[in-house]
Amino acid sequence: MFRSPRTKKERLEYRAYELDRMRKDGWITAKSTVADAVVCWKDQTVGHQRFYLKIYRGSACNTDIFHSFRTSKARQEFAEATLKRMGERQSSNKTRVNVDASDHWQVGDVMSYSWGYDQTNVDFFEVVRVSKKCVWVREIWQNSSDSLGGPTGGRTQPRRGDYKSDKIIRKVVGKDGYISFDHGCGSKWTGSSLYTSSYH
Repeated sequence: MFRSPRTKKERLEYRAYELDRMRKDGWITAKSTVADAVVCWKDQTVGHQRFYLKIYRGSACNTDIFHSFRTSKARQEFAEATLKRMGERQSSNKTRVNVDASDHWQVGDVMSYSWGYDQTNVDFFEVVRVSKKCVWVREIWQNSSDSLGGPTGGRTQPRRGDYKSDKIIRKVVGKDGYISFDHGCGSKWTGSSLYTSSYH
């Protein structure tokens, strides 16, 4: 039975395997020069032109970022800005011992979580409680539109206060404010609609 990697060594070994598999599938991978991260990109030029980006932070075996873009310029600008922020957070965390979750999250904030391999799924959560080290979140519904001219891609944004269920999830807040999920990390929603795609 598969067991999720627990130690840093296991995470790095699993990530090395994933990166090798991605390279065989046409991805280019490189270590960032401005942050402790591995950056991966791939261009799709057949059919709907898409430019994909993945970023692995630190020793994580799951992606922090997995997005697709309509132009290579948009991907490059997003990657540069994201890596710059990530590098600044990592530098700050080296000298910071105690981190309060409220430094990053407040009740009512919305968290976005993008994930998926052949498609970009987006989930939204609303923060309903904050403690010293944790936040409690509830998943909320979203408004999606096929704004890219087809059923496979569009934009989506959250519907605050419109909860999908009564389930409340407790999550530990990382030193950089990110929150870990099974296939990546959640971060504070910026207020702009996000790209989403589906092949179903």
